Amino acid sequence: MPAYRPQEMAPRAWARAGVVGVLAVLVTALVWLPRPWGDLRAYEAAPVCRAGRSAEDCRTVTPAEVAEVERLRRGSRGAYRLTLRLADGSVRAVTMAGLRGGLGASVGERAGIVVWRGSAVEVVQGADRDTVTGSRLLAWRPPLVFLLLLTPATAAALWTAGWLRRRRRRLGRRVTGREAVPVGVVLVAAVVAAVGGLPIGLSASGPEAALRAGAWLLAGAAVAAAPFVLWTSARPPRERRDVAVGPRTPAEERVVHGFVRGDVPYSKEGFDRLVVGPGLLAATPDPAGRVARVRVPALEVVRVRESWPDEALPQGRGRAPTQVVECRDADREVLIVARAEDLPEVLGALRSTGRP
Repeated sequence: MPAYRPQEMAPRAWARAGVVGVLAVLVTALVWLPRPWGDLRAYEAAPVCRAGRSAEDCRTVTPAEVAEVERLRRGSRGAYRLTLRLADGSVRAVTMAGLRGGLGASVGERAGIVVWRGSAVEVVQGADRDTVTGSRLLAWRPPLVFLLLLTPATAAALWTAGWLRRRRRRLGRRVTGREAVPVGVVLVAAVVAAVGGLPIGLSASGPEAALRAGAWLLAGAAVAAAPFVLWTSARPPRERRDVAVGPRTPAEERVVHGFVRGDVPYSKEGFDRLVVGPGLLAATPDPAGRVARVRVPALEVVRVRESWPDEALPQGRGRAPTQVVECRDADREVLIVARAEDLPEVLGALRSTGRP
């Protein structure tokens, strides 16, 4: 069983997430978004239909009169429903997206329904116009929103992978979750940028405006996070302090709460008690310590230190603070975790192991 350690931040996992994010961004930007964006550009370049032109490459404008206006959301912006009466007396209701602030139409005013490639896409009133909800002119929204949500997350994952690698080289060991405060700051900034990108993608009048606003939002989040990242990165890493404990050989065998962790045969899951005695240290799951003993051999004691919060005894094994004996068994690391009050006898039992 591997040595019991605080949760470690793995740069490889973040790098994989970043690569997946980059691929998703590229697919969205190069495959998904171009077609609806191209449709929008084609529509904006299409002229009003005249005699002799096909309805596929021009816009047909049908005159109508506003019969009713219904706001679907409060405020000057947002969706609303127009009921239009056509020249032949028929009535048509369309829901408008409100991307350009609405037409400001009122009952009795003249308007026109714009049909392009077989479907109603806009309503115009003089120089003003607004987009019909669900039309192909809004097909750019889903890929754009996905892009605005995914880009900050991808950037944060790639930055995290690079930061963890640099930090690991600096420390000469892996970075624990408690030491990765800069990562937390960057992830919060990425969430802010992603969440802020959602209303941008849903309210922008076009892809260009949405991308421009999203870029400014991402840059602003990065600038806001930079001072905190630099400050927290400059702080020295927090280490567990050494503890001065004198060994005390037990006068007789007794059972204490504790466990052994490491890639060694005497480290077993569920063995959450230690038998300490003269010349004996063993792990056992038996509260009485009589059966299923696994002897701990003589080990080289490296140091005794404070425990991390997740190097705790199992629930119900007492609330006394724990301490950790870091040992070496040849080239393997072994941790012995026990209550602070029992540690002198654990050390004494360990140091007397194998002696006659």
